[in-house]
Amino acid sequence: MQEKFSREIEMTAIDAINLFSRKYRHEVLGVNYYQENAPKYIIDQDYIPRRITSAVICFQGVKAGSDPKYSVMWSALGYPACAVAIPLLMNSSSLPAYMLAHNPKAKKGEALHCEMCDASLQIKDQWAFPMHISNGKRYVALQTILVGNENRPALMTCTNDVETMILSDFLPLYQQWVEGNLDDKTFYKWYQQSSKNWMKYYYSAFEPYYQ
Repeated sequence: MQEKFSREIEMTAIDAINLFSRKYRHEVLGVNYYQENAPKYIIDQDYIPRRITSAVICFQGVKAGSDPKYSVMWSALGYPACAVAIPLLMNSSSLPAYMLAHNPKAKKGEALHCEMCDASLQIKDQWAFPMHISNGKRYVALQTILVGNENRPALMTCTNDVETMILSDFLPLYQQWVEGNLDDKTFYKWYQQSSKNWMKYYYSAFEPYYQ
């Protein structure tokens, strides 16, 4: 990919997800699409995000000798452009309810769903891949993703806004916990309470696409 990385510049989990999972670059054709040059549609073939991409996972580990309980699994469920990364704690069973597969009416053998994945897939099916006839599923609405749709913000803008709010919530308390200024019980309790807001952030940011 020809990017050069420096040990002096820290790459966050969100940086990695944006760089490796959300770039509309085609190495064979030599094109790289941004907001300024995005066509209305492109054929969904050999770009980094694919129509069939179902999740992006980035593990944030710890330094050698540190307690692995501080590891975080950043998980974006669904198509990368409209799926937000949620920090999941590796040493806790208290996962947000919207990240858990659940269907109280499901019969044995039926597929289960989680709210976050269903929400992002709804946006993907209606707006990122809106053509549902013939070979329409092969065409991705790149302007909707990178520029916006009529008066709606770009899908990537919505995604970035949600992740910015999540980072603002999560990182200060997480840092205090890692530095030993918060005990496990206090941090886990805070996490359970704060993470309930993250799904609300999603619906709020993407509200123009649910109308």
